[in-house]
Amino acid sequence: MPPHCDTMDGPVVTAAKAALEKGNVNLILPWAPKKAEEELKKGFERTLRMRKLGKDAKELANYWFFETIVRLHREGEGGRKRSSRIPVTYCRGGSTEKAQARYAFKGLR
Repeated sequence: MPPHCDTMDGPVVTAAKAALEKGNVNLILPWAPKKAEEELKKGFERTLRMRKLGKDAKELANYWFFETIVRLHREGEGGRKRSSRIPVTYCRGGSTEKAQARYAFKGLR
């Protein structure tokens, strides 16, 4: 059975990875509904900027972008709004770079 669209090895995230690596938002636009293109383009640009801030920021930016495109894709399919099957690493206690980067993304949606 092929991977589901909202998994890390699914076609949506695979296309998102390629778009980020090549810096080309057009590679991911076919996976989002037309009405979501502006949100996706803005998110893509923010993600590219955040990826330059270090390894942890890049990892968090990637996951945020994957969650965003999967959410937009599912909404375009008429799917109910829910979190994707993409695993997220949560920080427990203490202040870490990852936790700080997470706060940098607050309000991007």
